[in-house]
Amino acid sequence: MLPIGQQSAKGGCAVLDGEYRWFLFRANPLRDESGKTFKWYGTKTDIDDRKRAEEELRRSQAFIAEGQRLARLGSFSWRVESGQIMWSDHLYRIFEFEPGGLVTLERIGSRVHPEDIRLLGDMIERAQRAASDLEYEHRLLMPNRSVNYLRLVAHGTQAPDGRLEYIGAVQDVTERRLAEEALTQARSDLAHVTRVTSLGVLTASIAHELNQPLSGIITNASTCLRMLAAAPQRRRGARNRQAHDS
Repeated sequence: MLPIGQQSAKGGCAVLDGEYRWFLFRANPLRDESGKTFKWYGTKTDIDDRKRAEEELRRSQAFIAEGQRLARLGSFSWRVESGQIMWSDHLYRIFEFEPGGLVTLERIGSRVHPEDIRLLGDMIERAQRAASDLEYEHRLLMPNRSVNYLRLVAHGTQAPDGRLEYIGAVQDVTERRLAEEALTQARSDLAHVTRVTSLGVLTASIAHELNQPLSGIITNASTCLRMLAAAPQRRRGARNRQAHDS
């Protein structure tokens, strides 16, 4: 009667003192010479702490993923010497790369706006020289020809093997930049309208100042013409009025 190398493992819950706990059951069958199982033997392991830790880890990962999605933020690590780059799921979405695909500096450069390639080169050069903090803003030119704005921050540190590694985050700030540009344009338009309005007010004021004496001159001239056209005795009055106006 020899045990056959077939094993069964199963997790389950048990109620102890009114509290649910997780256990792992492992069992092997004992078979007779004809192969018929006549007994099982095995172990029962309390894995409640492990299961609860796994659940907390899943919740934390879910919170982080949702937070990154809401903040339009992705995280990464980059081992400079080996070139190994690891991305979070949301960073793949920001760059519109297929999730889990291989990430290289060349592939990242293929998304960077042509006018900002120099910034990418400068960042790589700085990172390779020394373990210093990095902070850059640059643009992406997406496959549909739209332009996205990104802000990158990273901290240089030593990996467990003693080599240089950068841990950082990339945030999609496109909406903020577009809002800033719209605000700048609105301020420019407002300043233009203000200048035009001010010019209109100034013009109206000048016209008013000119119209007042001109109106008086025209009125007096009309009066003088009427006097001169009247009887001769009124001509002296017209001359006196002219002298008075002078």
